[in-house]
Amino acid sequence: MKTIFEGDQLRIDVLNGYVFMSHLGAIGTGVSTPEMRRACIAFLEYSETEGLLPCPVCGGKELQYSISLDDDGDTYHGVICLKCGITGPQMCVKHSAMRAWNLLPRNQEVNL
Repeated sequence: MKTIFEGDQLRIDVLNGYVFMSHLGAIGTGVSTPEMRRACIAFLEYSETEGLLPCPVCGGKELQYSISLDDDGDTYHGVICLKCGITGPQMCVKHSAMRAWNLLPRNQEVNL
């Protein structure tokens, strides 16, 4: 089980694709709105990069999914490594950008 968020009142864990939310506060108390927002953001960040391989250049695991627009208004999706800054191939569809990232050769696969 992997914990993707733990606050004062709420914890979110993921196991085999299932999401578990646990209320950590006293019985009868609710979860504060700011904590619920932080939990939702943590879950979205986790789900956007779930299934991505580490960075092909530095091996970093802190990745960010990105969306950009060109001058014609076309949307492009990609993956960015927050450790070294490399950007993967820009694709028209999110799952294509994620697949293209995973297909990039990793440092140990490059023959010099």
